[in-house]
Amino acid sequence: YNVLLGRDPTDTNAPQQSTHEQQLLNYWKDPNDAAKWVVSVVGDQKITTCKGSECDKASTPGTGLLPFVQTAATDIEKKLSDLVTHPGEITGKVLRDKLLAVSAPGQVVSESLINSISNMNQNAKENTIATLSQNIATSRIVNEALISINMLQIGSEVPNIHAVVPAQTV
Repeated sequence: YNVLLGRDPTDTNAPQQSTHEQQLLNYWKDPNDAAKWVVSVVGDQKITTCKGSECDKASTPGTGLLPFVQTAATDIEKKLSDLVTHPGEITGKVLRDKLLAVSAPGQVVSESLINSISNMNQNAKENTIATLSQNIATSRIVNEALISINMLQIGSEVPNIHAVVPAQTV
């Protein structure tokens, strides 16, 4: 996280907003946030340099991406349904913010899409909202995962981490 932002690797403070690596800042507000997300997805294995039974070699299993996709899809579906239920009632910056809240990188929901969905029959409307929500949630979480992979790959090259052989083989 910090290396991607050009900061000291041990800095735990939230970085100032910048255009450099903006997506990183959109997903995680500080290094601890990023670390918690990665550990919850892939898990963690404690690496020690000591030997014997007194060494704590604990591990934490990860949940994978699916729970994050499901949570995001539920949130997006609710917000998208609200927009479709009240088309044209929200305008300006508030509308733009609400449309961005149901969009993903490369998948921007527009006001015309909302209007088109609102004109569908109820069954088609519900199916379209559910499918669109699932697709947008998947796109967001996959994008977040790709950024975290990049973060882990770059982090593995930090000299203090690169020097610990067990950290390179995990």
